[in-house]
Amino acid sequence: MKKISLVFFGSQKNSAELLGLLVKDDRFKVVAVVTQPDRPVGRRKDITATPVSRVAEKNKIDILKPERGNKKNLLKDSGELYESLRSYSFDLILTYEYGQLLPAEVLSLGKLGGVNIHFSLLPSYRGAAPLPWQILHGEKETGITFSKMGAEFDAGDLLYQEVQEIKSEDTTVELHEKLSMRVLDITPNILLKYLERKLEKVESNYPESYCPRMKREDGYINYIEFKEAVEGNEKRANKIMRMLRAFNPWPGVYTLVNSKRLKILSGKVEGDKFMPENVQWEGYQTQSWAGQKL
Repeated sequence: MKKISLVFFGSQKNSAELLGLLVKDDRFKVVAVVTQPDRPVGRRKDITATPVSRVAEKNKIDILKPERGNKKNLLKDSGELYESLRSYSFDLILTYEYGQLLPAEVLSLGKLGGVNIHFSLLPSYRGAAPLPWQILHGEKETGITFSKMGAEFDAGDLLYQEVQEIKSEDTTVELHEKLSMRVLDITPNILLKYLERKLEKVESNYPESYCPRMKREDGYINYIEFKEAVEGNEKRANKIMRMLRAFNPWPGVYTLVNSKRLKILSGKVEGDKFMPENVQWEGYQTQSWAGQKL
């Protein structure tokens, strides 16, 4: 059987795990990897390669690191990337946790175009960071969608969808880990079916929606709402609990008390009240909320 050749686009830990899996699978040949450029990380600002870059280097796979352009989600010089990839012959582009929109000329280099992996039931929650917004909005289910890549994010034909329950205690981190593990299980066979033209277009009944990138201020809760939740307002209490699950570890949840930032690190809902557990006042270490008053 002829190996399926592909160019892999990704940057983060979970995409690195998928890359490692495909490299070890004799049915695939990763001819090149495209990832984010090395960036300064940590207090010492050490220049650090992405997890995907490290896996590619370990397996002696060619690595391309195009810069992001001035406009969000666009590459600085897609023409240079196109010229670099032209030297390879490959069947498919696969993107997973890459975060940049690929121009049509780049997608055209794959004999069967490009396929993207996204954590929502498209066309619901198109765009960046879908999982936090789904938790925040109280959705009961999410999923994994494989779709063809096109001129817009997450707007191509749907190739495969799988539903995943969102449990009442799931955080963004936990849900992301569950879905990432499932991606490792299903991706090789889905790609094989796609390349053998055995995948039919999925007709989705989910409503179309778009989620923006998270900002620091998304974690802000108005002081009056926070006070009402603590004193007994079920709607407010549940909203703060969803925020804690959605915005952990970033951007976190906070309010302002007499112009001082109060970070709410953990808590629970009892009856109609939100019960803060661990908090951090501006300029102080983490402490228990027990005994404190508004």
